[in-house]
Amino acid sequence: MIYKYRSEYFQQFISTPGLIRYVGDTDVVEIKASYKVSDEISIKLEGINLFDEPKRQFIPTTSSQSELNTYGPRFFMGLRYKL
Repeated sequence: MIYKYRSEYFQQFISTPGLIRYVGDTDVVEIKASYKVSDEISIKLEGINLFDEPKRQFIPTTSSQSELNTYGPRFFMGLRYKL
């Protein structure tokens, strides 16, 4: 299990550099697992943003939320076969 934290940060708009935007802090939990079935076959599983942590943006100050984006958890599975 992997835990990632990123504190809030400033992100300048490229199209309108005078506009101030802050992105709120986030806590994201991920999980990765792999299993070797045989010498030739292995399986990998990965889950990202398991608890659906949203991305929050604030304009022009951190007390004025302007946008909330949720992306949901994402899951991936891979199978490797060696010849």
